[in-house]
Amino acid sequence: RTDFQGELFEGAAALLGIADSLVELKAVCHCGRKATMNLRVDHSGAAVKAGAQTEIGGNDRYVALCRKHFSEAMNP
Repeated sequence: RTDFQGELFEGAAALLGIADSLVELKAVCHCGRKATMNLRVDHSGAAVKAGAQTEIGGNDRYVALCRKHFSEAMNP
């Protein structure tokens, strides 16, 4: 639903508005809470705060976090 900055992807709101059902992939933050945010990290593991909305990458580029830890990473 949202990008690495917590912003909706283009078209996401419209699609969510007309969806009959929503299937969520389960992800868990390192603290054990439900991960609802995706933090983009650089090669050293630091939070990336700007850049293109989409970037191809896997576990080495994104970290699933709860909202609390996402906010702490984006606003240290």
